[in-house]
Amino acid sequence: MRRSAVLLIMYIEGDEPYLLFTRRTDDMPLHSGQISFPGGSHRDHDGTLLQTALREAAEEVGIAPEHLMIGPRLDDEPTHSSGYVITPFVAIHEGRPQPRPDVREVAEVFAVPLAALAHPRTLRVEERVEPTVRRFVLHYDYGAYDIWGATARIIQRFLARYGKKWEQLFPHHWLHPEEPPRTEVVTCFLLRRGPRPQVLLVRRSGRVGTYQGRWAGVSGYAEGQPAQQCYRELEEEVGLGRGQVRLLCRGMPLPVDDAAAGRRWLVHPFLFAVARDTAPRLDWEHTEARWVDLADIAAYETVPGLAAALAAVAKPALGIAPGRRRRAGAGPCAAEESVP
Repeated sequence: MRRSAVLLIMYIEGDEPYLLFTRRTDDMPLHSGQISFPGGSHRDHDGTLLQTALREAAEEVGIAPEHLMIGPRLDDEPTHSSGYVITPFVAIHEGRPQPRPDVREVAEVFAVPLAALAHPRTLRVEERVEPTVRRFVLHYDYGAYDIWGATARIIQRFLARYGKKWEQLFPHHWLHPEEPPRTEVVTCFLLRRGPRPQVLLVRRSGRVGTYQGRWAGVSGYAEGQPAQQCYRELEEEVGLGRGQVRLLCRGMPLPVDDAAAGRRWLVHPFLFAVARDTAPRLDWEHTEARWVDLADIAAYETVPGLAAALAAVAKPALGIAPGRRRRAGAGPCAAEESVP
């Protein structure tokens, strides 16, 4: 079976969640004219299935990965006709997306309210009797759109799991604003390629305002959009430009409470891949940099919430829980632990 990956891109508008779909052009070699989620076939240079989904979304509909916060990975779904196994990922977009579809592959991009998909009258089941098998095909009818096949089966599984619990997928502060608001920061983790994944930790100098002497990722206040701030911090603190890093995953915002210091943070985590020979050029904010195995993070005195922030990006991107070593072949993502 060949592998592919798709993104269930969600956003909120008027307190209502929406899902983004594409309609494929009529001259595509596979599934022409059908409705699908942004995504496509896995390629060797992708490394992981999440990277496949993010790359395809950028190519097909022009949505950059830094604007997508990655949520849960859903169960794999095989196709009946083309011999693919599809891996779906949930991704949250801040505000209504502004897609720029590739007209060679995508005839249309449209959104459907989650409530419409969950309505019982939207779903119908078609019986198909073929020479060797009898099948029941799911269809979701929304206006003029007929969403069927593997896409419909993914929708059904998604609704069964999150249809009544969709708020769990979105950042809590979007739906329930806090007073006073938390201080927002970005934290960028750099992943070095090799047999074992290693991330860069930097030691904060005595000249910074908080957590002097502790180990952290490349961090800074979110003075603007986190999607842009993360690149500014990498340029300023470790001297790496956009061409030297590759975004693997943007995680969901993570609330972190530091009762001892009386601080309430909202951390926006990012995970970037860098070349094996990357040498950071530290600015005044740090005194030391060290490449650390993910399993050894707990041995360092870090800023509050660092391990949780790293887990928020390492688990969906690599299938690895920081602080624990994985056996080769253990779990569905074991083959994706290192990023080529």
